[in-house]
Amino acid sequence: MTHIVYKGESALMPDLLTGRIQCGFITVTSAKSFVRSGKIKALGVLTPQSSPSLPEVPTCRRG
Repeated sequence: MTHIVYKGESALMPDLLTGRIQCGFITVTSAKSFVRSGKIKALGVLTPQSSPSLPEVPTCRRG
């Protein structure tokens, strides 16, 4: 992978949605509508517990 620095999610999202980049770290708030519509797939949340906004998305816990 190549690390690409974006100046915020508003710059990252168009590239993610068009397939210019294959993955990114974004907030649940930004991802929620795109995950629900099937435009992007959430692989996991980086919190100890599931997100109430996306309870179907697993956590990425160490274990």
